[in-house]
Amino acid sequence: MLDPNTENSNVQSLDIFPFKRLIFERTGLNYKDNTNQFLPDAIRERMFRACISHPAQYYHSLRKNDDEIHHLINLITVNESYFLREPQHFRILNNFLFPGLLERKKDEEKKVRILSAGCSTGEEPYSILISLVKNFGEDVLDDVEVVAFDIDLEALATARLAGYGLHSFRGVDEITQRKFFNQIGPKRYQVKDKIKDKVHFYHLNLGSETLCTTLHQIDVIFYRNISIYFEEETQKKVFRNLASLLTQGGYLFTSSTETNPHDFGLLKLRDLNGVYFFAKGEDSLGVQPKKVEISKSPASTNRQLFGQGVARPNVASGKVASPPVPLSRPSSSLKLKKKSPDELYEEALGWVKKKNHIKAMTLIQELLKLDDSHKGGYALKAGILMNQSRIEDSRQCCEKVLEMDEWNLEAYLLLGILAKMEGDTREALKRFKSALYLDASNWLANFYLAEIYNGLGESGESRKKYQKALKLLEMGGLSNSGLTVFPLSFSVDQVSNLCQHSLEKLKNRIG
Repeated sequence: MLDPNTENSNVQSLDIFPFKRLIFERTGLNYKDNTNQFLPDAIRERMFRACISHPAQYYHSLRKNDDEIHHLINLITVNESYFLREPQHFRILNNFLFPGLLERKKDEEKKVRILSAGCSTGEEPYSILISLVKNFGEDVLDDVEVVAFDIDLEALATARLAGYGLHSFRGVDEITQRKFFNQIGPKRYQVKDKIKDKVHFYHLNLGSETLCTTLHQIDVIFYRNISIYFEEETQKKVFRNLASLLTQGGYLFTSSTETNPHDFGLLKLRDLNGVYFFAKGEDSLGVQPKKVEISKSPASTNRQLFGQGVARPNVASGKVASPPVPLSRPSSSLKLKKKSPDELYEEALGWVKKKNHIKAMTLIQELLKLDDSHKGGYALKAGILMNQSRIEDSRQCCEKVLEMDEWNLEAYLLLGILAKMEGDTREALKRFKSALYLDASNWLANFYLAEIYNGLGESGESRKKYQKALKLLEMGGLSNSGLTVFPLSFSVDQVSNLCQHSLEKLKNRIG
């Protein structure tokens, strides 16, 4: 279980099983081992947005707040959608599958029908058409029909608008971007009408019985990076529904990690140039089915499970290796030099950066006994106490700093974060505004003010602050946070992506 007093309880070392269990209890979704990286990343983002520095506190927030569960799941299920993802599938479609399907459908005087199942914000169905046009020319648009569906109405609204930020273009070269997208704003692009108008979107549930009555006679299905959220029985039911939609000689793509678990015998598993996919009935490829064996690297597994100084299993011999012998301690007869307050501060700061708050706090207490007016010591203590959810104790340390220095930026930022943690919007707004008065170039205050204004429905102010935070991050990175030690492990790209994502949602809301 989560322990608020655990010494090194940052998100990376988090036991995610309580979170997985809670999500399953509330939604029925099952996040298995191959989603472990997505879940901690999403937890980290939601903690950052909520000004929560401890996983245990966020876990308890999830238990009490159904809206927060929704926000977390939304991040896990849609944050990896981008154009031309997993290009090997598009190569197989264009070079091997589509020509035969096109010939067959022309004989039947029908179009080739392609389905994007669980299309999220629409990058996948648009990518299908873009890849076909790139290979066969624009005339192919008269011979193909792309349909797509998702359960998330918000994601579908974005898909229909077809406007995207730079985050969606990780797999797109500049020539393709110019050919198929119009720029509609700073770092924002929209799919051109010739592609946009050819995709038909539906609001459907993968597990719904109405799926098979709404859609039919599909020749190719893209069903990728979705089934990881379902238990085995649900996986089988969904796969059975999708298989029933396929025409004889049709094909179905899953992601590489989902292929072997879906080899239920409903469709034939094909291997073409090392790319695996499913076929229904007799297809025109003439390749033999091949079982996919997906195994985890023992070395990588051991790195995840065993930290330094912990006994590790010897894969080759089956024996357990002994932990490394600790270095010998210095002789007690050596005289230790008495450290100054500043030296104690630097040493404590080093332990904070290593997430060892117990050792850091011991040094800070010693420091403050020597110098009760050390502002850095009190600020560092306030940050540690905040991390431990000791809000009132942390607030008292901040107030102590302001008694000594009424223009101390870090104290105002910490007080703003503490207020946000408690849900006191008015107090948080006041403190972050004070921080900006002291330093208008502080990206952290701009970001949290954007979050507050967004929650208050003040879209204009929110947009301005997100844009300001984004610009400051691009100019100076994370260094100008105003905090001695940033409470969560975030990169500048991650925070920038949060701002971009929020700006896109604001534009969609206004549009």
